[in-house]
Amino acid sequence: MAERISLRKVFDRLSEVEQLAADLYSHYASVFADVGFARELFLAMKDEELNHKSQVEMQKRILARSPGGFDMVDVDMSGIDNLVQKVRAEISATARSLSQALDFAIALEKGSMESAYRTVIARHHSDLSSLVAMLSAGDKQHISRLERLRDSLSREGTSLLH
Repeated sequence: MAERISLRKVFDRLSEVEQLAADLYSHYASVFADVGFARELFLAMKDEELNHKSQVEMQKRILARSPGGFDMVDVDMSGIDNLVQKVRAEISATARSLSQALDFAIALEKGSMESAYRTVIARHHSDLSSLVAMLSAGDKQHISRLERLRDSLSREGTSLLH
């Protein structure tokens, strides 16, 4: 259900999601430390998520300087709240197989929640649409890399997936 909130809160939640995604990939890099190529992918993605967080924070700073930058918007925060809970639970869960980790990460990156909140931002501040587009492009790159790894491991029939 939509609620009326400050756009600042939307930015804060997006920043939190980017940090949680970085935490998740850092967690996966630790869990799969003995699988070098998986560890390297997850560490790279962690760094990219931290870069995404920096971009969100930069957008927030830009808006803070503009009149009416943090207008009130109608947005359903329950979706992002659920996403945050799922990622936190995943980080706290017992070790998964690489296949399960890849599936979770792909679902996270494909999820529409971040995109929906970015759309709210772009709709209210069209001058930020190119920055929003860059974040969306980064998500697409993550999906592609995760799917390529999962598919290559499936083709090889490796036991690493289970």
